[in-house]
Amino acid sequence: MLKKKKTTAIILMAGKSSRYNKNINKNLELIKKKPLFMYSLDVFYNNKNIDKIILVVKKEDLDEVNKDIKGYENVLVLESKSEREASLVEALNNTDTDNVIIHDGARPVIKASYIDALLNEIKKYKGVTMGVISKDNIKICNSDEEVLRTPKRANTWVVQHPQCFNREVLLDVMEKDKTNTKDDALLLEKYGYIVKVVEGDYSNIKVTTLEDLEKAKKYLDEE
Repeated sequence: MLKKKKTTAIILMAGKSSRYNKNINKNLELIKKKPLFMYSLDVFYNNKNIDKIILVVKKEDLDEVNKDIKGYENVLVLESKSEREASLVEALNNTDTDNVIIHDGARPVIKASYIDALLNEIKKYKGVTMGVISKDNIKICNSDEEVLRTPKRANTWVVQHPQCFNREVLLDVMEKDKTNTKDDALLLEKYGYIVKVVEGDYSNIKVTTLEDLEKAKKYLDEE
């Protein structure tokens, strides 16, 4: 019998929140008296396939986050580095599980089914990402904004988080390529790996603005 592969969830929550227009880290914004990031944390924490959780947090938020997660087991809080890439590498080096699921703490409307779907596909691929089919036509242009081609809409996807990876493969491509990207699947693509897209929901929004927060509240109420 094959040994069950273990998985760590890494929740990144050290963004600058520059477009949020409030003097607060949006991940700590309260929705029904619960910090925004805790909605994601709880979904991962209650999933039997997640063995460990790592939160990547800005130095000034460490005390508050540690207070919020008091009583949670197998949750490690790491202080973020100056760049997202360095923070992620630090998190990857603080676990030895086979797979990692990387999630943006500012996406609170995550579903347990996302996690299960990612882990099902990671059995066949080294990288898997959530996504939704684009609602709009997409134009591929050159540097002069001249249209080169228009891909079929059914083949164009908007990438979301969470994303799931073989941990060793992700570490390897990050060591080769120092691009500080928010789409880690792109790094695997650069080095010839096939990345699988799992269809998610349009409700899986990232809270970037106050308007997004109101949308997230609505979606969470519907849940």
